[in-house]
Amino acid sequence: MSLAAPLDAGAPVRSAAGDHVVHADASFIETQFPVSRLSKESYKERKANYSQTLTGLGKWWGRKPLVMVRAVILGLLMPASNDPRRDRDVFLALLTMDEEGLWRRKRRAIPLKEVWRRLLPDERIEWFAPGADPDRPRFRKSRTATADRQRLQRLVFDRLTYDEKLAWCDRPEHVDGPSEEAWKVINAHLGTTAASLPELVQALGKRRFGRMPRVGDAFCGGGSVPFEAARLGCEAFGSDLNPVAALLTWGALNIVGGGEEVAERVRTAQAEVFAAVDRQVTEWRIEHDDAGWRADAFLYCTETACPACGWRVPLAPSWVIGEKTRTVARLLNRPMLARRTGSRCRSPYFRRSTRSPPAPRFCRSMSTSPDDTEPCGSGSAPAAGARRPRRRTRHRVRTTRSVRAR
Repeated sequence: MSLAAPLDAGAPVRSAAGDHVVHADASFIETQFPVSRLSKESYKERKANYSQTLTGLGKWWGRKPLVMVRAVILGLLMPASNDPRRDRDVFLALLTMDEEGLWRRKRRAIPLKEVWRRLLPDERIEWFAPGADPDRPRFRKSRTATADRQRLQRLVFDRLTYDEKLAWCDRPEHVDGPSEEAWKVINAHLGTTAASLPELVQALGKRRFGRMPRVGDAFCGGGSVPFEAARLGCEAFGSDLNPVAALLTWGALNIVGGGEEVAERVRTAQAEVFAAVDRQVTEWRIEHDDAGWRADAFLYCTETACPACGWRVPLAPSWVIGEKTRTVARLLNRPMLARRTGSRCRSPYFRRSTRSPPAPRFCRSMSTSPDDTEPCGSGSAPAAGARRPRRRTRHRVRTTRSVRAR
C-alpha cells in the first residue's frame, strides 16, 4: 500500500527502518501529550505581550497560544506507533522542543558571569584566565575563538533546566521548524519525505483522510486556531457571532498571513490615513491650546471641590505619568502656571524629572480625620487651616474632567 493513499482504520504501516509499526487508527494525542513543556512554552508566548504574532491586530480575551494550537494539530495528525518513547522524541523535534531544537532557538548569549557559576572548578581553569574575577571573568588567550565560545555556551546551555533554557530562546514560531538532521529522523520514523511542517501536514493528512486536513473553529475568537492551521498548510475555517472576533480572524488570515506584500500595502494605507487625519486635526486646532501646545495623551480622573476654599482637587491615585521616561505631574494653581508658561491654561503642568516628585501642594480636602470635620490642608489653599464637614466633601465628588499631558 502506498503511504500517500488513504489507510483503512486499524491498518498498520511499517516505518522506513522497519523496526516499528505505525498504526493509522490511533493518533499521538490519544496516547500521550507533553503537557509540561507545552505549558511552559504557552506561558512564554503569552508573557511576550505586544510581541505576540496576533496581538497587533487587537486584544482578545482568552486568546489561545499559537504553540498550543500547533501542538494539537500535529498531535492529531501524527500516528502513534508501538514505540511511545520514540513517538515523543519525534513530536518534540517537530515542535523544536527537544535539545537540538532549543539550541536552534537560542538567540541570547549566556553572560560570562552565569557561565562561570555553572562550570566546575577544573573547567574554570581550562576556560578562563588565572585569577579571573567571578563577576567579570576573562577568557584564556587560547580560548578567544568564536568556535570555542560557542562550544562553551553549548556546554552550559545543556546543563540548564527546561525553564532556564527558555529564558535564552526564541519561541518555536520564530524558527523555520526542525533542522535538516532532525527531518531525517522524523521522516524515517513516520515514513514521509517532508522538509517542512506544511509538507508533513499534507502527507499525514492524505494518509489519514485522503486529502488536505481541514480545521474549523465555530467560536474562533481572536483567530488563533484558523491562523495557525493555515500556517501549517491546512484548509482553515472560522466563524463567530461577535463581529469583532470575525474581523480579527479575517485580519489574522489575510493581513498577518498575507505575506510581506500585503503587509507593505497595509502600512502604506495606514500612513496615508494617519497623514490625512493629522492635517485635519492641525487645521481645526483640535488638541491644541492658545500657546500652540498639542496634547499627546489625555488622562482622566474624578475631581471634587473643597467646600471651604473652592479648590478643585483631582482624585488621581498617582502623579507618575511614565516610570521609564521618569515623567511626573506637578499640580500648580492657574496664576502660577500662567507666570511660568506666559499663557492661560486650564490643565496641570507636566514635566520630566530625574528626582522623586514633590508632594502636590493643594488643599487636602480628602484627608482622613477621626472626627466629623477635617483640616483644609497644607497652607497652599486660600482658606488654609479651615475646617469643614467631611460629609459634604463626599457628596461633592461628581465631575470627571480630562487632564492634558503636554
